[in-house]
Amino acid sequence: MYDYRPPRRPKKAALLVLILLFASTTALGVSALAPPLPRLWQCVGLLLLIPAIQLVSRYFLLQYLYRLRPNADGGVDFEVYTYRRGDRMQLVCRVALSEMVRITPIGKKSADRPAGVRRFSYLPDLAPAGAVVISVKNADGDSEIVVLPDEGMLSLLRQGIQPPELFDPAQKY
Repeated sequence: MYDYRPPRRPKKAALLVLILLFASTTALGVSALAPPLPRLWQCVGLLLLIPAIQLVSRYFLLQYLYRLRPNADGGVDFEVYTYRRGDRMQLVCRVALSEMVRITPIGKKSADRPAGVRRFSYLPDLAPAGAVVISVKNADGDSEIVVLPDEGMLSLLRQGIQPPELFDPAQKY
């Protein structure tokens, strides 16, 4: 079994939350100074709070655990768990390594999502360096998983994918 907890450094999310909070407070302050339309400014201020709260709950409170675990069939499963500050862990993704088709770095043009393919993001920040897209083909259809593995987990994931010639050894991950 191999476990990895990606480090949380939500700098981009923190900047975005600060901008949204400043804009929300400004809109609420303007509502007190603009007697003709105070409700409009109050609505704008409250609407700006919604994405700020969502960003805080997603990138500051939520933590991830990536796990490679042997299954009963003799294969290996890639699992993603989420947990919030001491709460119990919840399994949100389980994929057999034999169902993985390709691993692509997130910055490459080939990492764009094809039409009709579901993409699930399990990243600790908005756009961290080193994130990869894992393409999966199973009975549920085609999907993609976006994760931030370390070098050890990435090499284990690459070893488990068939056929291995889908990887360019010169490509930097």
